Amino acid sequence: MQNKETRFSVAKLNELTEGDAEGRDTFLRLFASQTAGSEIKALELALRQSAFTEAAAIAHRMRTALSFFGLAPEVKYLEALEIAANNNQWPQPLIDHFPEFCNNIIDVSGQLLTELQEHKGHQNGQHDPGKTTR
Repeated sequence: MQNKETRFSVAKLNELTEGDAEGRDTFLRLFASQTAGSEIKALELALRQSAFTEAAAIAHRMRTALSFFGLAPEVKYLEALEIAANNNQWPQPLIDHFPEFCNNIIDVSGQLLTELQEHKGHQNGQHDPGKTTR
């Protein structure tokens, strides 16, 4: 999985939401609060408690959102985690990789939210490339 590089953009999200700014903003907030927030925490708890059924269900839900964002390595990881959970297993390589997976999702979420704020700033005239600053 890649880290600290732009892997998805607000421009791509605008395209996917057909320019619906309110829908885009809502989707980003949900992604940040649920997928990159509460879902990761719930998945971590399920892993710690060996709650295989719960972990499989969470991984399955998260795959949907991550697929929308085109985060293929993370989707592949969740697929492997879901399969393992459905077989009542936690292979050590999957467990070892979990912190990196979480960091990647949080990074993407942060990048998107930062880009959204910058995008809104440009739209509101807060940054005008034609103006010079002194």
